[in-house]
Amino acid sequence: MIQRIQSVYLFIALICLGIVTYGTTLFSFITEKAELQLSSFGVKQTEAIAGQTDYSASFPGYFIGIGLMIIGLATLLSFKKLPRQHKFGRMFFYTYFAVLVSVLLFFYFGASQVANGITAKHLDLGFFLLVIGFPFTFLANTGINRDKKLLDSLNRLR
Repeated sequence: MIQRIQSVYLFIALICLGIVTYGTTLFSFITEKAELQLSSFGVKQTEAIAGQTDYSASFPGYFIGIGLMIIGLATLLSFKKLPRQHKFGRMFFYTYFAVLVSVLLFFYFGASQVANGITAKHLDLGFFLLVIGFPFTFLANTGINRDKKLLDSLNRLR
């Protein structure tokens, strides 16, 4: 299982996704009065002067991360049945892409929904880990497709 390169790529993508799901901050909006930080657990508002948490709204973003990790783990562990691994790999890639696009859209267009008078937007470590994990899912799918083509050509020769 580990000797195949797509397993290494999937493992790296799962590590990046696990760190993001653990609760690292994706991005933050800074206003004159407060700083709003978005992580997989929700939005946390910290007062700029005192540094105390004023407002905290949670949403189940970690369920999305856990679901993606389950699909990635199913892709990683179904190495014996290549058609199933191919199906799970495509599902993992497209759901990861949808999550990444939705986070990007919320970063650019969600600022008006969160607070008025935003002075700065900052991308944090969680966002960069989310972006870094995405090419590894593509590379894993490329490796799975290469193995599938190789086995199909061998079956034709028999």
